[in-house]
Amino acid sequence: MLAMPCTGEEDAPVRLIHRPAHGHDAPGSQLLACTEAGYWAVRRILVAQHPWADRIGDAVGGDDLRAALVVMQHLIEALEVHHS
Repeated sequence: MLAMPCTGEEDAPVRLIHRPAHGHDAPGSQLLACTEAGYWAVRRILVAQHPWADRIGDAVGGDDLRAALVVMQHLIEALEVHHS
């Protein structure tokens, strides 16, 4: 596999990975992979996001969040049916 930063910078959050074809992949397929800088960026986001999500969950309550999830799932199903 050949890896290189997308922007040409060492601290890029992702890099392109070129790999040989196998299975369902197209020949010479390219993937995006997190660099160490990208992993640290995600970690910093998670450190802030988890306490925020906990505060929102505590304020709204588990029962209301579960009810909202059911409504969102129904909306997604309806949108998918009417989109095709």
